[in-house]
Amino acid sequence: MSNLTAAVTDGVVQQTTSSTSTKSTRGTSELGKDAFLQLLVTQMQYQDPLNPQADTEFISQLATFSSLEQMQNLNKTFTSAQAFSLIGQTVVVSKSTDSTDSTDSKNSSATVQGKVDYVTVSGGTTYLSIDGTLYSTDKLQTVIDSNYIAQQQAPTVTETKLAYDHDDAKDVEVQISLGEEEGEASSFAVLVNGSLIDPAKMSFDTETEKLTIKKEAFSGLDAGTYKIVFLFDDQLETTISDKVSVTITGTKPVSDNGDTETA
Repeated sequence: MSNLTAAVTDGVVQQTTSSTSTKSTRGTSELGKDAFLQLLVTQMQYQDPLNPQADTEFISQLATFSSLEQMQNLNKTFTSAQAFSLIGQTVVVSKSTDSTDSTDSKNSSATVQGKVDYVTVSGGTTYLSIDGTLYSTDKLQTVIDSNYIAQQQAPTVTETKLAYDHDDAKDVEVQISLGEEEGEASSFAVLVNGSLIDPAKMSFDTETEKLTIKKEAFSGLDAGTYKIVFLFDDQLETTISDKVSVTITGTKPVSDNGDTETA
């Protein structure tokens, strides 16, 4: 309460100035269920006893409070149910840190990608476990479909136009990647002109990722251009048929019995 007394001199009230400090408080724009209940109790406590509110008004407010609580509980349950469905899925979460270290501060906005090992609920908050570290669901940024990851990590073949001359037959090479991590293949097959190339007529260097197709694989083909098809055994069973072709020229060799050789 402000000071209501002042000095009087010769019948005149003297004006004085005083410094007062104003303390501002900052609240939240959201009304939680606890605040709602406290507001209702305060309203009941300080109502005019000569003109009290009708019972129907309190019942209506209590019903509103009950609906608010049920909605909040439903929201928590729904969030938890969604989180449990993420087990085994690959997700991206923001990497938070409470450290004041300058290095950690720079990395505070970084993200972490990994599979959700398990989901746990503690103190009303739902957490995702990724590589042994817990992240609250409000840190979740992206959920990645497993097929999308497999496609990104699937085997690839470098686009190549091969040339093979019957009159100067030589082995040919193709650059191949078996893929990475979840999308990696353990083996593959190669077709030309609709027929499988005998594995004995091929060799693959895993370090350089170069496939060598021996000249014998083409000796039975007539002159022309053929597509070479690659079949991988990765989880998507990747088939690549539009990256490599071979153009064959020259005269197809003749076998010992006088017939031309066939592939």
